[in-house]
Amino acid sequence: MLLFGNYLQRLERDIDAQQKRVATAERRVGQKRQALIEAMKKRKIIEKIKEKDRDSHLRALAELERKFIDEAAARSHSAARSG
Repeated sequence: MLLFGNYLQRLERDIDAQQKRVATAERRVGQKRQALIEAMKKRKIIEKIKEKDRDSHLRALAELERKFIDEAAARSHSAARSG
């Protein structure tokens, strides 16, 4: 009976130790999850900024193209009138 009591005490210590390990692992998982969430938020912000910059660049290119076409049309019209 004494051996069985010692065995049970050892099992209880092992269970306690394992529960502490699980609790530590759960805390680490929670911390990593928070870090992942923050990283995903930052990435989304960066992607939005890149998209806005790209859109702004495309608008600027379209404006330059429109001005070039307008200038070419004006020159063509001017050359036709004088020629």
